[in-house]
Amino acid sequence: MSAHIRLALHLVLALGIYAYLLWIACGLLLRQETGKENHPARGVMRQHGWTGLALLAVTISWGAMVAGLKAGWVYNTFPLMDGEIVPAAAWTIRPLWINFFDNAALVQFMHRVLAIGTAGVLWTWCWRLLRNAPSKPSRRWAIALAHMLALQLALGIATLLTHANIVLAALHQAGAILTLTLVIVNLRQLYPDKV
Repeated sequence: MSAHIRLALHLVLALGIYAYLLWIACGLLLRQETGKENHPARGVMRQHGWTGLALLAVTISWGAMVAGLKAGWVYNTFPLMDGEIVPAAAWTIRPLWINFFDNAALVQFMHRVLAIGTAGVLWTWCWRLLRNAPSKPSRRWAIALAHMLALQLALGIATLLTHANIVLAALHQAGAILTLTLVIVNLRQLYPDKV
């Protein structure tokens, strides 16, 4: 197994443990804020949130592969990749499926697509959360997530355009953890009856 794939698996495992501990902590800390009310749209909102969380996990893991392959040092243009939507170099390894994990061009492209798609799904979720928020703290958490998504995308683009400037790259990685934190907090509020 390649080093960048081991790096991604290590990160996903660490963030999975973090997310679980955060889930438990939020259950204890947010219980007073959310109460026991059960909104009719809560089931759909939960599904939307879990979908966004799954997409975020995949996006973060692809970001770890970008870092491990040093793929941020190539194709430093946005939104196109050196004038192409998908660079020709994205399909140079045989068998083709290996390109998704070992080809710097395709790994970077996948991270870009996943990031934009994940942000879209989560922004839509934030909008729905704001429309159905039972309290001011719930609205504040949704607004915080919406703003963090914009900041995280901006940090990712800035990291790319600066050829993976170490300060911006570190901020982008920290932003991923903060985004994950805000998704967990918002999702946890949809389960006020669970400990």
